[in-house]
Formats: sequence, C-alpha cells, structure tokens
Amino acid sequence: MVVASSSRMASILRHLNNWHMTDHFQALISGEQFTSSKPDPEIFLTAAKALGTTPAETLVLEDSYNGVRAGARGGFVTVMVPDLAPADDEMRRLYTAECKDLHEVKKMLEEGKLLSEA
Repeated sequence: MVVASSSRMASILRHLNNWHMTDHFQALISGEQFTSSKPDPEIFLTAAKALGTTPAETLVLEDSYNGVRAGARGGFVTVMVPDLAPADDEMRRLYTAECKDLHEVKKMLEEGKLLSEA
C-alpha cells in the first residue's frame, strides 16, 4: 500500500504516526512533490511505480472529486468513499465503484469485485 495524498508530508506523517500506521505503507507520497496536483494523475502514477503495478491493477481510494478525476484520468481502479462531498453524476461516470466505508471496500475486494488479484 502507498499513501498518495495532496497533503503536506508533515501532515501525512503526523496522522499516520498518531495511529502507528506509518510502517504499513511501502511509500508515502505528498502532493508537495509535484508541480501539478489532482486531478492530474501524476501522484497516482508515481504510487503505482513505487508498487510495481500498472494503473489497471492498482486500486485508488478517494473521497474527493479531484482525486476521483485523477484516478479515472490515470486509468486506475478508482473507488470513491465519500466523506464531505457526496458522489454526483460526474463522479458516477468516472469511478469504478462507490463504497459507503472501508469495510465495504474490503468486502468487495474479498469478493473479487474490484481487482482480480484480491
């Protein structure tokens, strides 16, 4: 797993360290490393490269419209887990699936509904 967030690295580390989760990720990628932010897919392409996967076999979990746009533009399996902004018609055209929470994402992965390798 990789964190590919538009947030600053200090913020990413603070949140992950608070939950003792930093070591669960193969890479941490911050939006401040790029000149263009989401919806440009560059951050996700960099994450896939760190994982050694292609976009078509890489799951992007997003709660933001620009994140969903970036995932779709990059050819990723893009799942929207809405937080503050609910999915609209544009998002429904772009994402692979919408899940109400991460438990639903896990269930879909276990059932092989998102990635064939799950």
